[in-house]
Amino acid sequence: MFSKSVGRFGAVVAAVTLLIVDGSVNALAQPTVAQSAAPVECVAKYEPADGRSVGGAVVLVLKSYSCGDVTSQWWSSIKLFKDANFSGDSLTLEIPAPYRSCDQDGMRIDSLPSEWDAVTSSFRVYNECWHSRLYTEALTAGDCRKYKDDVSYVGDFMNDKMMSVRLQSVERAC
Repeated sequence: MFSKSVGRFGAVVAAVTLLIVDGSVNALAQPTVAQSAAPVECVAKYEPADGRSVGGAVVLVLKSYSCGDVTSQWWSSIKLFKDANFSGDSLTLEIPAPYRSCDQDGMRIDSLPSEWDAVTSSFRVYNECWHSRLYTEALTAGDCRKYKDDVSYVGDFMNDKMMSVRLQSVERAC
């Protein structure tokens, strides 16, 4: 049996079996290519819970969630990645058209789809939502860290701990 690994993203395994048939030796090669899995893209669509409270953020609740072949007409607010440097599986949090612009009060996303709880390592922000606060518990509770712009690594304190998020156009304290 002979095997060899080739390339950064895949492995080529060649199995050579020697068969003795009628006193002769025959080599039968059976190469197998193992492919690394491509990252999965998911989309979570949110809608306002009860509209905007006076002077407060728009509270958004999950409307639908899907992975795989995802196409959307909604507006992206933040894209979460399971790995650092914007890599690995991703989840785009989307909002309906009337709430596209992110203002100083911003948006509050109190929960994520359950398989996305405590798995985020990096994220990208969109549509003037340059300031974000990530929380370790649902309902924007628990420990908090604030960030500005896209973040290639959330840091050891928040890595794989985020369960809710607040987004706005201005910086706010946790």
